[in-house]
Amino acid sequence: MPNGSFEEYNNCPSGGGISWVKNWYSPTLGSPDYFNICATNSQFEVPQNTRGYQIPKTGGAYAGFFARANDDAREYLQVELKKELEAGKKYAVQFYLNLADFYAVSVWNIGMHLSNTAISSPLINIYVLNVTPQILNEKGNFLNWEDWTEVKVNYTSHGGEKFITIGNFYTEANTDTMLITGGQYSPSTYIFIDDVSITEIICEPIFHNVFTPNNDDINEHWQPILCLDDNEQVNITIYNRWGQKVYEAVNKAAYWDGRTTSGNNCPEGTYYYIITTTKETYKGTIQLLR
Repeated sequence: MPNGSFEEYNNCPSGGGISWVKNWYSPTLGSPDYFNICATNSQFEVPQNTRGYQIPKTGGAYAGFFARANDDAREYLQVELKKELEAGKKYAVQFYLNLADFYAVSVWNIGMHLSNTAISSPLINIYVLNVTPQILNEKGNFLNWEDWTEVKVNYTSHGGEKFITIGNFYTEANTDTMLITGGQYSPSTYIFIDDVSITEIICEPIFHNVFTPNNDDINEHWQPILCLDDNEQVNITIYNRWGQKVYEAVNKAAYWDGRTTSGNNCPEGTYYYIITTTKETYKGTIQLLR
């Protein structure tokens, strides 16, 4: 992610607009802003500026945009990734949002759209971009003045995603709002954003080889840690030393508690597992101790 914390800049901001910061830009005629401790104009300093007071999540800078204004007007931030996302790989997508405290209407409908090519508003306007965000803040998780709200979603790439766009992709009719008393400009919603990141999730399956189901609440279950896609199914089968099946489950969250499928305790000893997923088959041994 290039300049995800907005620390790198072309020039210290002396006015509005996003051109001060490196890599980021507006895909529409909307004009998001850049705030930095080095600003030569106090309206764009941090932590106090023309939109409110907020300490950066990290470093000494952040960006801001109107998430809603009159007649479905919106502002967005866009950046080109350093390299394309790879099909089938999982990524942790994360960013932090804060409601500027000079604005009294909060929202939760802030998201990110990932695309293979840059997107922009059709013709010349500053209204809602007609795309669906794959990453979305949790429903009902309204932003507040005091704290940075984390948005974190695991995303499986379709392949080729090279651009991200952040903002409110919903019309006014479909944007949930909540009035917070004390704000100065209640008709609109302005949001600060910081620490945007996309990180590949590296997963290695883990198979513990000993467990002790003896009712002491320590190491009571055997449960493999698998790297599965969201809808991937798994079959877990346990055999005793004579090759007899003692347990079977078709559930990615399944674990073995040392009992047979019918509920009888299995004796101490060595057992064998076969785990079959859509993509892999794993085999190994488990030592059951009581």
